Amino acid sequence: MGNLITLCPACHRKVEANVRMRSGLAGLVYVLGQLAPLFLMCDPRDLGAFTDPAWAQFDNRPSVVLYDMVPAGIGFSQKLYEMHDDLLARALELVQECECEDGCPSCVGPGGENGIGGKRETLEILRILAR
Repeated sequence: MGNLITLCPACHRKVEANVRMRSGLAGLVYVLGQLAPLFLMCDPRDLGAFTDPAWAQFDNRPSVVLYDMVPAGIGFSQKLYEMHDDLLARALELVQECECEDGCPSCVGPGGENGIGGKRETLEILRILAR
């Protein structure tokens, strides 16, 4: 067989952990991106979202950023900062109460988009953040 690549068990675990982190962050940015405009009473296009499982700007830590799409901003980021705890609590509540198995457009996005386990991983992240 030409061009076969296999991973050692340690590498396989790292890849699985990375996929799970990416799935959880994708679900988190999805649910926060859906809720934030409701909290701010703005158009969803007024906000942007970014996620990176190892963002160099923050010491290679997993990051989710919601930001104003308006150049120089109009205060949405500050308001979201002030609503942080309420936004996370509502996101956790929404995802927990959703009856889907692995993600849907009503909670963390369709499961296939975030990979298998997207909803479960998002819930784990939200539970940690809500402490």
